[in-house]
This record gives sequence, C-alpha cells and structure tokens, in this order.
Amino acid sequence: MVKQVVLEPLFHRGSNCIGFHFPHEREVSKAVKQLPNLLYTRTHGCFYVIDTREARDFIIAHFRKANITVDYSKFQKIDAKSNLLSTREESGTGHPELRIIQAPNKETPHIRAYKKLEHFLKLKRYSSSTLATYLSQFKLFLRFYPDSDPVDLNEQDVHNYLLYLVETKKVGPVTQNQAINAIKCYYEKVLKRD
Repeated sequence: MVKQVVLEPLFHRGSNCIGFHFPHEREVSKAVKQLPNLLYTRTHGCFYVIDTREARDFIIAHFRKANITVDYSKFQKIDAKSNLLSTREESGTGHPELRIIQAPNKETPHIRAYKKLEHFLKLKRYSSSTLATYLSQFKLFLRFYPDSDPVDLNEQDVHNYLLYLVETKKVGPVTQNQAINAIKCYYEKVLKRD
C-alpha cells in the first residue's frame, strides 16, 4: 500500500487552512498526529493546521522524512492565482478576516509588518514550528485590522482582538497564548515597545 497524504485547501473559522486526508494506516496516521498545532474539524471531517508558507514547507519535509508521499496538487491552482497574505474577497459578511489585505504588487503596512516579524524569527533561529505558529497567528491579527497600519495599533487594540478570540471565536487557551506570544514578539522585540 502506498503511504500518501493528500493536502486539501480549507477555509475554516475565518482562516485559510491545510486539511489532511490519508488512509487509515498506522504509520501515516502517526506521522500526521506528530505535526505541531494540529487540530480536528468535524465540519470537514479531517485534521488541519493554519496555512502558511512555513507550515507547508515543514509539512512536506516532515512527511518526506517519514517516507510518506504528499499530494500537493490541490494547492497548485490556488498558488497560481493568489498570494500567501491575501484572503477571499469580502462577500458582504462584514467579517474583517475575510477582507483582502494586500493589493497585487504593492507592499502594504501589513506586508511590511509580517516580513519584519518573519525576518526577526528567522534571525533568532526560532524552530520551524514556532515560526509557522507565530506567523499564522500574527497574520490573523493583521486581518482583524485590515485598514490600520500595525505600527499605529495600541494596547487597547490588542486587548480588543484577544477579547474577540475568546468571546467570538471561542479559541482555547493554547491558541490564545499563541496569539499573545506572536503579537508580543512583534511589538516588544521587533518594534522595541513595552
């Protein structure tokens, strides 16, 4: 039996995600469950992680080490049409996480902030799983304030976002702490603020 995992693009709980579909084979199941930040969705009936470029690279390397084939074909069409930091076009729902935050070929304040955090994490040699987690959580934070420069946001803005995560998104303590750490890293370590 060929050991294979199929990666599927998902849009779940306001985030672009990577879904995992695989045969019920012990080694494949074990390799999937070893992935950091793995979650399960009953809606889509599969395990998933938040989609970032770093997460994809980590996933492919992880399965390659375990001699498991990765079917990435469902992402290839999406990658050709969209860019990592953009999301689905606003569909009249009013949810800030659905708005596009990057105009084609234009570096917005969001892109600059994201890149600064990414460069800092890489220079400090954070693990690939931590890097993927921080960047995915920071990206969600940026999407919450689509029309604001992250440099101009203040402590109350951060509190409002965290309250949104807890009260509206109903995230667990682990996800909440990941969001806090990612945001703190940007403001305290990259921007050198209290």
